[in-house]
This record gives sequence, structure tokens and C-alpha cells, in this order.
Amino acid sequence: MSQASRGRRISSRHSLSKRDRRNFAEKVARELGAKFGEAVEGSRSVEVARVSGNEIQAAYYLDGVLAVLEHSQYGLLPSLFYIYRTGVTPELASVYVDSGAVARILNGADVMAPGITRVEGEVRPGVKVLVKDEKGRPIAVGVSLVSSSDVGPSKRGKAVLNLHYVGDDYWKLAQG
Repeated sequence: MSQASRGRRISSRHSLSKRDRRNFAEKVARELGAKFGEAVEGSRSVEVARVSGNEIQAAYYLDGVLAVLEHSQYGLLPSLFYIYRTGVTPELASVYVDSGAVARILNGADVMAPGITRVEGEVRPGVKVLVKDEKGRPIAVGVSLVSSSDVGPSKRGKAVLNLHYVGDDYWKLAQG
């Protein structure tokens, strides 16, 4: 697949300098947790690619694998492809959804409150979350629009803004 998909194009890609790499590792550790920060530090190569055409401004590659996306509004997001490929999981709150919600989320829909079966970690508006299916597999990364107490079968409305999901353009870009 080419590096363009629906207006998402890689405009440039280059290795980070030692200083930039150190700063990036610190930022990753702050936003995605120590394991992700250690993955950056332990990588032989760290590259950044500028992305044009939408809210994702940059894509970071660790040893050639797309690992982190930089969102203009929400900061660093883990690449789901990297999570599946390496097993390195970000230290984010998790929102589990029922099987009926999975297909919609994998088509880009936001997560609705009634579809959430349980929450792990602190969830409040503006916090990045990992959306998981009933078996605990990550299927999306998003930003919570509500608090933990505002989700569940008796609640209504959107609960999580879906920013990146398995099978989206960034997943395809990571596959090459």
C-alpha cells in the first residue's frame, strides 16, 4: 500500500537526533507510561514522519514499526498495530465494550455509554483510554467524554471519542 490514504500522506521521514530521541522518550513515558518510554529508549532506530491531511501531525516509528501517533489536540496516541506486534501496552485506563459495539467501533464509530461493560483505571473527561473487547483485546484508542460513573447499560450518549481503531488508515499505514 502506498503511504497515502484518504488524504493522509507522509510528507517526510527522518531519524531523530540523540537529544530529540531523549526528549521524545520522556514525553512518551509521561503520556503513555514507562513501558512505552522504555520501548523508545531500547529501539535501535527512532524515526518521525510528518503526516499531512488531518489531525494526526506526526507518526513515530520504532525499529521501522509505527508505534506512536501525535494528535494535534490530544497529544501522543499509541499505535494499535505496535501494541499487537510487540505486546507493549500503554498505561492508560481501559474501557471494555460488549460484542454488539465492536463492529461499530471498528467502522470508526464513537463508543456509546450503553455499550460499555466495565472500566479499569480512572476515567474522566479528556483522559485517553484504551477501548477493549470482552476478551481484553485492544480495538481502539480514544478520549473519554464522561466519567466512569456515567457509563453502562442505563446511561445514554457518547462516552469515548474514537481517535484510532484496528483497521483504520493508520493501521493500514503501519502494515506498509
